[in-house]
Amino acid sequence: MSERSLTEWQKEGLPVASYADNRGQANEYDTVAVIRWMFQRELERLNKEKPRDRLDRVKAELAELERDEKLGQLAPAAMFERAWGDHVLAARTEFLTMPEQLAAELTATSGVEIDPDTIAAYINRALEKLSNYGAENDGDDSRNHAGADG
Repeated sequence: MSERSLTEWQKEGLPVASYADNRGQANEYDTVAVIRWMFQRELERLNKEKPRDRLDRVKAELAELERDEKLGQLAPAAMFERAWGDHVLAARTEFLTMPEQLAAELTATSGVEIDPDTIAAYINRALEKLSNYGAENDGDDSRNHAGADG
């Protein structure tokens, strides 16, 4: 921030932790107090905003978003949703092919017969939990917990 901005803000009530003793030295600021002050200042500004001013501001923000999208600086959410969906489907497919391969490799390296269905059960529970991510009852971990008894 420029010295001028800080001076103006101090006149408006910007909290200063300690003032410099000599000219040319910097004041010290409590970051949390400054952020709180700036946030409160912005809230007050928005609360004082006239309906017409708010409409003009919202229209200007919308125009900026449209410009940014045309310039390729923003992309439609649908594009990301499609790409994300494709990645999730690819990961799911990869996980579902793991039990047979993993069981065979573990059996070969440990000399103990590993049941691919046991591995599949854990993977399926994990995939189910991921598919329910964000659901209201997601906090109830007992329903989604993969216990040691399978």
